[in-house]
Amino acid sequence: MAYNIYQDDELIKENVKEKEYTVEGLTPNTEYSFSISEVIGKNESEKSETITVTTKYSDVTSVEVTPKTNNLDVEATRQLSATVKPSTAKQDVTYTSNADEIATVSDSGLVTAISEGEATITVKTVDGNHTDTATVNVTKPPEITTEEVTEKIDIVEYETIRNETEDLPKGEEEVVQEGKDGYTEVTYEVTYEDGVEVSREEINREVIDPVDEIINVGTYEEPEPDPEPEEGE
Repeated sequence: MAYNIYQDDELIKENVKEKEYTVEGLTPNTEYSFSISEVIGKNESEKSETITVTTKYSDVTSVEVTPKTNNLDVEATRQLSATVKPSTAKQDVTYTSNADEIATVSDSGLVTAISEGEATITVKTVDGNHTDTATVNVTKPPEITTEEVTEKIDIVEYETIRNETEDLPKGEEEVVQEGKDGYTEVTYEVTYEDGVEVSREEINREVIDPVDEIINVGTYEEPEPDPEPEEGE
C-alpha cells in the first residue's frame, strides 16, 4: 500500500511508501491545505479529510518607519507607519517616545504633540528587535487675531463761502456753518499672527462729501449824524 499526497487539491507526490513525507519549497507565513489517498494496486481511495497548516514566519531583516520627519503644532497628531521586511515575517512592532512630555505615541503609532521641543519615536520589531526612528518637532502655533481698521483716504478740502450781510456791523464776521473736509472712509478686516499683520481685506467703503464753511461778513455802517444848525438860522 502507498499514498498519494495532495496540496491545495493538486497531486504533488505519488506512491509514497513511508508514513511521513516532507513538503519542501513552501512560502513562509502562508496557509496550505493537504490531504492523502491510499493506493492499493491500481485502485485509489477517496482523499482524506483536508488539514490546513500555516508555515512559520520568515526571519525579520529590517523595519522602516514613515514619515521620518514630523513637524507638528502643539495638540496636533500624526499617524506613523512601520514596514517590516520581508512581508512574510511577523509584522508586529512596538512604538516608544524618548520624551513623552513633548510627544507621545500610541501602540498603533499615533503621535500626539504635547509641548514645544523635539522627540524621537522608536519602532521595534517583536521578532528580532530590529529598530528604526522618526523625529517629531513640536512648535507652538501662532496666535491669530483679527480687528477692523478704518482709514481715511482721498481727502477733499472744504471751501469757504463768505456772504456779506448788513445784519452785522462792518468788520465783524460770524461763522454760520463749520467747514468739514470730504474723504473716502475704508474699513478693513486685518489679520495678525503673533501681533504681526499678515493680511487685510476691505469690507466697506463710504464716500463722505465735504461741507462748505459759511461765514457772514458784516457790512452795516452807522449813518453819519445830521450836522447841527448854525446860530441865527
